[in-house]
Amino acid sequence: MQDNKLEQESNPPLTEVPLTGEVVPIPPSGGVPPFPRVPTVDETILYLAWEEDDLDLALVNPKWFVMEAHSLLWQAILKWKADGRQKDLTLFCMENKLGFHHTWQKCNAYSPSPFSWQNYIKELEQTSKQYSVFALTDSLSALDEQTSIDKVCAWIDEYRKIETSKLNVVGSKQYALEYLTDLEQRRDKTKPDIESGFSLLDRMMWGLNRGELITLGGGTSKGKSTFLLNVTLNLIKQTKRVLYFSSEMSVREKWDRLISNLSEVEYYKMRRASFNDSDWTAINSKLSWLHEQDTFWVCDNVGLDITQIGIAVDQVKPDVVIVDYLGLFKMDKSERKDIGISEFMTNLKMMARAKSVCILIASQLNRNVELRNKKIPTLSDIKDSSSIEQESDVVLLLYEDIETPSLEANVRNLKLSIEKNRHGECGLVGLSFNTFYLRMMERELRNEP
Repeated sequence: MQDNKLEQESNPPLTEVPLTGEVVPIPPSGGVPPFPRVPTVDETILYLAWEEDDLDLALVNPKWFVMEAHSLLWQAILKWKADGRQKDLTLFCMENKLGFHHTWQKCNAYSPSPFSWQNYIKELEQTSKQYSVFALTDSLSALDEQTSIDKVCAWIDEYRKIETSKLNVVGSKQYALEYLTDLEQRRDKTKPDIESGFSLLDRMMWGLNRGELITLGGGTSKGKSTFLLNVTLNLIKQTKRVLYFSSEMSVREKWDRLISNLSEVEYYKMRRASFNDSDWTAINSKLSWLHEQDTFWVCDNVGLDITQIGIAVDQVKPDVVIVDYLGLFKMDKSERKDIGISEFMTNLKMMARAKSVCILIASQLNRNVELRNKKIPTLSDIKDSSSIEQESDVVLLLYEDIETPSLEANVRNLKLSIEKNRHGECGLVGLSFNTFYLRMMERELRNEP
């Protein structure tokens, strides 16, 4: 009995911290945390910087490290990586006798999450500020009034320099040659880096561009999700990484649609899996292809907020993010819905730029469109359109082409209107929607202005 009690105290239970994904031992009541103790935030950052290869190390200011040894270790890790040297912990610790081996062991026991990298950096910066204030306050007690004032002014100037260093202010002398090189590279390209798969749309928008937010507006059951699905398939064929937030449909429903489109097996067969031998052969072939591609992720959680979307983006590192659709995501608490949507769209736009991804988001149209004779939507028909239109780089409106209906029973003719295009031309794109296979293709528009 005594042995069991000792064993429980030496192996305390584990608890998971939701924000960082770390597993942290809890000491017994009244006890002392077992060795190794919880690593500090600067030790955690040093550990992740050494272990991970795809973190943005430029976000860390070396002046934020309180201990000089940690600042020296940071510089040593940066130099090691800049020199392209192979990761060798033993050799690194021998060359840099700064106690990194103990830091590494301590952090490795707690497995800090690289997905919380930016959170760790914010904490490091905050800790550095607090320490700086405490050190300043402590030093003033032994100084006369004027010297104290001078020291506080010097501290404020230094703080402003650190804050200003975060700003990405680029001068013409610095950027001119870099811009010229970029222009030459763009001139040599014959097609966009990321194509939607609809040739006319790609010509007018020059594809899907990183850092941009694209809104697709459409009425209920007008084909928004199907259009986004077809864009997704075209991206997968280009081996682009796609993260699809599907709050309206489950993962299985999304895959039913995907496989129907790829294999040309009628969608109505998918729910009951009512297939003949030919269908099974086609489905297995496409499933094998998708398995090998490994570039498509679906999240079907309902009510996600902007923070959860950002965490998923950090995990997957996609080229394109698809959000289907705006109305099913959690907005910041606000008395007015339009303010919540405005903040959500602003954060999406900031995310697109910060993480260098293209984000496509679907949005509902007001039902007033159906009351018009021609049923042609405009920007003002997007629900809470002022903020959506303002933050979006491109706004697309999808609607039925009632003037030229299809002659085939299983095909609907649609129009896709580029209502706003911050970097290119606006216009119309004709689409044909095969409802059997949920497939969309461009079609020629006749007698259009």
